[in-house]
Amino acid sequence: MKTKQNPANSKPGPPSLPARVNPVPDTASPQLQAAIAAPYCLPAWNANPKSTAEWKELGVNIESTVIGRVKVYILTPKELLSAN
Repeated sequence: MKTKQNPANSKPGPPSLPARVNPVPDTASPQLQAAIAAPYCLPAWNANPKSTAEWKELGVNIESTVIGRVKVYILTPKELLSAN
């Protein structure tokens, strides 16, 4: 892997990782395996919201907090099934 990674990172800029396929875990339930293997939900998958208002347009509530002295953001779908 280093033989591919070294040339990709030989110039200044953001680090690059060689492409790879991540298998669907066989330890997940059949329902979760299907969700993991499903195609990405475009165009929302490519969304790059810059503000809370833009996140809200995607149907997501965003809350900032601190966990263990690290600032984090908690994203929650606006519509969440009671089972979840």
